[in-house]
Amino acid sequence: MTAVMTNAHVAHLAGPDSAISDAHWVSGPTLAELQSLKNISAATKVDGTDFNVEASDQVDDRSFADQAGAQSRGFTQASGNVEIYTPGRNENTGIVAETWDILGSPRTRLAYAQRFVKPQASPVAAGDELNIFRVITDDRQHNRNDASRTLGRGLVLQDNAIINYIAPAAVPNPVTVAPLTAGAITVAMGDVLFLKATYQGRNVTVGAEYVSSDESVFIVTNGGVIIPVGAGEAELSVTVLGSAVGTPIDVTVTA
Repeated sequence: MTAVMTNAHVAHLAGPDSAISDAHWVSGPTLAELQSLKNISAATKVDGTDFNVEASDQVDDRSFADQAGAQSRGFTQASGNVEIYTPGRNENTGIVAETWDILGSPRTRLAYAQRFVKPQASPVAAGDELNIFRVITDDRQHNRNDASRTLGRGLVLQDNAIINYIAPAAVPNPVTVAPLTAGAITVAMGDVLFLKATYQGRNVTVGAEYVSSDESVFIVTNGGVIIPVGAGEAELSVTVLGSAVGTPIDVTVTA
C-alpha cells in the first residue's frame, strides 16, 4: 500500500448547487454532474482551508432516556471554510477569477466537493472517491496582511452531504458480488457466507446496501454476511449510492 501525503493530491471542486439535481442529491450525482463542477484547486490556499466532516454525530440532550444523555442527530455534520486567492486588478479571466465568481459572494448555495489521492488537476473520472456537500457561503474577511491577498469564505452545510461517494460510469454499472457459482449462491442451514462486493474497482463490501427478498429464507448483514434462516429460495440485491440496480442474485438455502 502506498500512502499519499501531499496537498498535490487533494482536489477542491465547486459550482452552483443546481449542478446536481435535487433527485441526485439523494440518489447520487451522475458523472456528468460531477464533471461540471469547476476544479478550483489552483486558486485555493491549502493552509487556510479547513472544511471537514465533523468527528461526532452526537448531541447531548437530557430529554432522552439514554443514560449518557446522547442522541444521534441522524445526519452528517460538517463545517469549516475555504480560502481562495483574490484576483488582481483587471484579472477577469483564468482560474483565480473563475473561482472568485463562484465563491466570492456570501449567501450563495454551492455544491462543494473534495477528492483525495489522485493528482489534483486530474479531471473527475469513474471510480474516483469524493466527499460532496451542499453548502451556503458565509461571511469571512479579506486577509489583507497576506502578500498574496486571499479571501476566507465560510461554508455552512445545508441539507445534503454525500461521504465517500464513488463516481459512477457515464452509464452506471451494478455492484458485482463474490462468491457466485453460475450466477447464484447456495448456502446450507447452520453455515454463513461472507460476501465480497466490488464497484468501479473498489471494495464496497462495507457500505453497500444488501436486501433479501425473503427474510424467512435468509438475512444479510450490513457487512455482507448471508445468514440462512430456513430452507428455500430467495433473491439478493446489492447496490451502492449511484450504482445501477443490476440483476438480483438467486440464493438457495439447503437443509
